[in-house]
Amino acid sequence: TSFHNEAQNTQVEQLLLRYLVFTTVTAREQEGVRQVLVRGGFSPGQRNLLALSAEEEPVSDTYDCRRPGPLRFVLGFANRGAELKLIVTSPSGERFEKSGRETFTIPVDRAAVGTWQYTIAPLKVPYRNFPFTLTIGEKTQD
Repeated sequence: TSFHNEAQNTQVEQLLLRYLVFTTVTAREQEGVRQVLVRGGFSPGQRNLLALSAEEEPVSDTYDCRRPGPLRFVLGFANRGAELKLIVTSPSGERFEKSGRETFTIPVDRAAVGTWQYTIAPLKVPYRNFPFTLTIGEKTQD
């Protein structure tokens, strides 16, 4: 099949293969992230499956917070020699930063409504396309 011959893969096939591999590789960490969020009363919401190489620029994206209250930004990855930095910026410009060598959380206890920006930077990456996930959890309503 074309999946077995890289030279024949279309761009869509390559993206699908990459997604399947990264999903499999990060499954344990992602399940741990989900369990921690749920136990803390948070609903796992937006999730991004990403990868970085040492020479790459940081990855940035946004999250639209629709109601005020607690948020959790969880960077999920295995302890395999990488060190990643997460920077979260509120709609008013307040910054929250943390770096680590395995899954970690940036808690925001009083998140404002609006567009939040987050950036993930590779401080140290053991190999090309190091996979990780970023999951944002909102406090579930009682």
